[in-house]
Order: sequence, then structure tokens, then C-alpha cells
Amino acid sequence: VYGETCNPLRNIPSHTGARIGCSGGKAAEFECNNIDLLSHLSRRDMGASSGILVSDIWGWTDPETNQEYAFVAKENSVAIVDVTDPVNPVYLGSLSSHDSEAVAIWRDMKVYRNHMFVVADAVGHKNGMQVFDLTQLRGVDYASLPATFTETTNYQEIGSAHNVFVHEETGYAYLAGSRGGRARCGVGLHIVDIQDPMNPTFAGCHHEPQVGRSFSPGYAHDVQCVIYRGPDASYYGREICVAPSETAINIVDVTDKSNSVSVAIMKYPLSAYSHQGWFTEDHRYFIANDELDEANFRDSFRGSRTLFWDLNDLDDPILLTEYFSPEKTIDHNLYVRGNYVYLSNYESGLRILDIEDVSNPVEVAYFDTDPVSNRVSFEYGAWSSYPYFKSGIVVVSSMEQGLFVLQPTTLSITANEQDEQVPEAFVLRGNYPNPFNPSTRLLLDLPESAKVTIDVVDLLGRKVLTLNAGTVEAGTNKTVMLDTGRLASGTYLYQVIAQSASNMYTGTGRMVLVK
Repeated sequence: VYGETCNPLRNIPSHTGARIGCSGGKAAEFECNNIDLLSHLSRRDMGASSGILVSDIWGWTDPETNQEYAFVAKENSVAIVDVTDPVNPVYLGSLSSHDSEAVAIWRDMKVYRNHMFVVADAVGHKNGMQVFDLTQLRGVDYASLPATFTETTNYQEIGSAHNVFVHEETGYAYLAGSRGGRARCGVGLHIVDIQDPMNPTFAGCHHEPQVGRSFSPGYAHDVQCVIYRGPDASYYGREICVAPSETAINIVDVTDKSNSVSVAIMKYPLSAYSHQGWFTEDHRYFIANDELDEANFRDSFRGSRTLFWDLNDLDDPILLTEYFSPEKTIDHNLYVRGNYVYLSNYESGLRILDIEDVSNPVEVAYFDTDPVSNRVSFEYGAWSSYPYFKSGIVVVSSMEQGLFVLQPTTLSITANEQDEQVPEAFVLRGNYPNPFNPSTRLLLDLPESAKVTIDVVDLLGRKVLTLNAGTVEAGTNKTVMLDTGRLASGTYLYQVIAQSASNMYTGTGRMVLVK
């Protein structure tokens, strides 16, 4: 059976209860450098039956309890693991697939407003996009595990999708490689409004015919979207997505969901399968991987290749440099936190790069989740990682081994975290785009969590619209969406009122609606 083997090192039992330091290049059976093993849960101990592999991984921190959870994709479900005590992770149970017959190695999850969104990729599947209310985890009886979880609702405008990206700043989900369902986008980006997580609604499509292979033109394999705050002033404040799409990487302006526009198509030498990538936190660079180049051009590479793009000009991106890992294995997902890139390179495991000098990346740590070999193969090893917990732990999914909870020992993460900076004062940075139609985004610096209300008045001083945006967490560049609905074209004034438990903050601005 695929994923099973007689080699005991392919099915190492779980390890919990004690941290194992990386010493002499190893932590237990696993090769390492500057990363300790906190714990390991095997597939079996996460409810996987024989032959069922794990794939993707994501995480969530409960804003009320501060408990940290890892979500591990299995071929038929999603395992939910409490990693708050990282040396003693607790498997709580699994969320089964919507389609009971849907078995798919490609299953992906993201989180927005305390809800998990899940897609699966297999021809003919009817999984849709599952929505699961994560606040249910607060009521789990730890004395009666494993629990059985069921989806809270389901978005059936698609049948299957390869990947889901949730843009938390705007409240939209971007489904890559979707098929089936009622509102079809070919195999490009299928955009869903999830601002009300319990009522996801179709918002638009993006289909770029210049990417994708001949039998799947327009295919988007993966995507990340941001409110762009990089150096290209012409796109500042706009919602920009970058979608690796098999034959090239597509930069897309999705500010207007009903009329998304390709900005650029990034091609590169020895391209085999443009797979996935992530922005640096300043939005100056995009770091990408190609899943087939090591296999198709193995004599051309000395190690796993990672591509670094300079996006100083979004209309004309430049391939800045190529980084080659010490081991030649196939690379898969990567993520960026601060000055570090977390590469999941299948049989050579998790590799961490220091990119303080982006033009000269340096490997500073690794943990090999596959102790048997370092082949150019998809069969075993690290599929993905989630490095965004405030505790500093990194969770890694390894196809045959299960879940690893790891602790890098030499990284200065806290010094580089933009998402954890809390400003000293309230600042209303304005609205982008401006002029706009029909919606715009207000950017705020909030020194504390607050309930945000926006009043819009016309030039005669008449109030024409009030938006209750709900609670916005403290931080810099927090985004509040403003949809003007049926308002006529013209110039309007707006006032933002942010009410915390003890303080009220206000700011005013001017915006131009053009229809």
C-alpha cells in the first residue's frame, strides 16, 4: 500500500512527554541542525487507518483561551490537535470530508474569524468548501476523546479545489484549481466572500489563458493575496494576488472581484511546474518553488531550487536570484515569517533560510522528518509547515510520519514580527483605492482591540451610510472593508469611531466614489 513499508524508520511511533534536543546532528532518529524535537504524533495516533497519508497543515490560536491548535490534512478528513503544551499534543478528533467517498491526498485548510475552511482535490468529488466553527473546540471533553466533528456549513458552488487561501484582511477566500459546482471559473481562481463565515457567497473569477498546461489552460495551482504595501506606488493599497500556475506565475489585481486584471506573468528558465510561493513581509519580494524542476532537470541542479523575485515594479518583475539547498530533493510548500523562509522539501524535511539579505539566502536550521533517504521523490517527507504561532513552535506535516512539533533554537523571530507589533497611538491611514467603485478599504493603526463604526456623510452634512465593522484586533495596518452599495457617484466624508473597553478613538477622511 502506498505510504506503508517494512522499514521501521518509515513508521516511527509517536514521541511525547519530553523535549529532545538536537545534539550531534540528531534528535532521536531525525537529522537536524538548530531545531529541537518537542513531540511527534504518528498518523495512527491521529486516527489514520492503514495506508492513509497526511498532507497539508495549518494552525489557529483561540483568541479567548490562547490555546494553539494544529490542523493536519488526512486523505479522508482533517485531524485536530491541541498543541498548547507542545511536548504533550492532544489529538482531539477529526472533521470528516463532506463527501464520504472523497479520498484525496490534496486537502487544504485556512482560518478566518474562528472558522476553518476546507477544500479537497479529486475529480468528481463533491466536497465543496467545508466551513467549521472552531469555537466548538472550547467545549471538547478531553476525558472522552477522540471526538467526532461535523462541518457547520458547506459552500457548494464548487465540487473540488486544489487549494484555498483566505485573505484575512478583506474577508475573501480564493479557491485555486476548482472544478464542478454551480458557479464555475474554469480551473482558475474562484473568489468567495466569507465576511459572514456562515454564509459564503460567490464573488468572482479570474481566468488567465496564458498560464496552465495545454490540457488545463488558465489553471491556478496556489495563491497568496495581500493588500499591497510594497514599493510600487501605482498599486499601493490594492488587493494583489500572486498565483503560481503550472507554467508561470500570475500577478493579479483583484481589487474589483467582478473584473480582476492580470498585472504580469512571471516566467523563468528550466520551468517545470510552478507550484507555490509567498510574499516577504514588506511585499518587495515573492519567493516561489517549482515542484518538478528537480526531477525534470536533475542534472542541472545541485540542490532543491527556490526562486526569489524582485517586485519593485509589479508590471515588470525580475528574477533576482536562485537558491539551491544542500540536498537535492523535491521542494513543496514554503512560508515566510520575519526574515526567515520555512521550506518543506519532502524527503529532506524542513529547511529554514535567513533572508535578511534577500539576494544571498543562508540556511540556518533544518529538521529532516524522513530519516531513510533524500531522494528526488514525492513519496515521503515534509509536505508543509505552519510557523506562525506566537509561542514560536513550528508544526510540520510529514506524509508517512504524521505531525512534528518543533522548536527552532537560534532564530530571532520576535524581532521581525510585523503582525505582532502594537502601535502606541490610533492612526487612520486613509482609504485605498481612492477613487473607487464600489468598495474601498480603510487602513487603521489600533493600539488596542476596539469595536469599529464608520459613518459616511455627503458634502451637505447628511449621514448616508453607517457600517458596524465589529471588533478589530490591535495592530498596524488593520483593514476595514467599506462597501458603498447604492450610493451615487460623488465625494463623501467619513468618520471612523473605534470604541475599546476604556477609550474611544476617532478619525476622518475624504473619499471619491466613481460609478
